[in-house]
Amino acid sequence: MHCLSDAKGRPLVFKITEGQTHDSKIASELLQVKKYQNVLADAAYSNTSIRNLIAFRGAKAVIANSKRHIKQYECDKEKYKTRNEIERFFGRLKHFRGIATRYIKKGRYFLQCILFASFIICSRFDDST
Repeated sequence: MHCLSDAKGRPLVFKITEGQTHDSKIASELLQVKKYQNVLADAAYSNTSIRNLIAFRGAKAVIANSKRHIKQYECDKEKYKTRNEIERFFGRLKHFRGIATRYIKKGRYFLQCILFASFIICSRFDDST
């Protein structure tokens, strides 16, 4: 499951892929969806092609460096700390047992469950927080 979210950790786009699909493979598809100023991501998205795509779109990459890469990039530590908002969302999403265990095997039905659970999660939080 891959997700693009806003600055408050609210999901904008979900993409379901096979389990063996690497995170960086789907990143370019997700990044085409919306205009943004900063892209926060973990080290799985730390590669040159993703960083170039982000720069081409006029945004700043706030991505942790992967230890495998020779070239190390600057990462704004304060902005990177806000990445936990999406991690918190995924934590809340896992409270739904059917989603956490992937009880539903068909991708389109699983996606519908994720969207419904996301609606419930987001409706519990006020925009002012």
